[in-house]
Amino acid sequence: GNVKTVNHTKSILTREVDFLASLFSSASQIVSYVPSCNIYGFMFTVALPEKLNIPILYPSQINLRQIPVSTLVVATPFHWPLLLLNKVSPCLAVSAGSQLFDTLYENLRDNGLSLTEIYGSTENGGIAFRKNPKDLFNLFPYWELSLLHDQVMLKDKGSEALTPLVDHVEIMNPNTFKLLSRKDQKINIAGQLTDLNHINEVISKLPNVKECLLSAKSGSNQTMIQADLRLVIHNEASTMEIKKLIKKSLKPHEIPRSIIFSEDIE
Repeated sequence: GNVKTVNHTKSILTREVDFLASLFSSASQIVSYVPSCNIYGFMFTVALPEKLNIPILYPSQINLRQIPVSTLVVATPFHWPLLLLNKVSPCLAVSAGSQLFDTLYENLRDNGLSLTEIYGSTENGGIAFRKNPKDLFNLFPYWELSLLHDQVMLKDKGSEALTPLVDHVEIMNPNTFKLLSRKDQKINIAGQLTDLNHINEVISKLPNVKECLLSAKSGSNQTMIQADLRLVIHNEASTMEIKKLIKKSLKPHEIPRSIIFSEDIE
């Protein structure tokens, strides 16, 4: 995604860390795979360790296979498959940044991790959480959901300010919801928010491209981009050339893993 600066007041940060401290009150130390430069990283590498008066450790300082069960491991869906491969010991865990695949969530639980998934945004910080892939998301206590002209709104109980929720959700009651899909065309690829509209625009402007259709495919706990292309001139040389242009024109995580050439995209 694009880098942007968002200011948060001290009172907003304080109420969030107070709630996080109640969620993770049993943590004795924090190991973070997330940098402090975003709101998720800041809350768990700076604010929460100070609130709970516990140490924050770098991954290089610990042996993942020999950590106390009271260790809180902070990561994103991109990190968890690698941590599973390295046989992380049973511990407390928190994940944010994008939604976990249910299979990955279950694998982590089966390996003894007590995992809390947090749903949030850069603008609002933490919004909701769940502790099981089958659970609904429960709002942090200072938020409430409401409808305004069929638009789902996030209401701050303190200031009563309303902001549109960035994704498609199904409201179950004012305090719980089911996450359905992203409202924009941004998905998480290799831990980076990736804009499908941008990729489509770049590919569509390349020479010889008549039509481009992108889709996100999931499998084996990973998300990949598939591109279905229709070319003006379609032959072996033109397909090889367009693949080269795509690689030159996009960042590594934006390049479609699968490119299909079709005379008719339906």
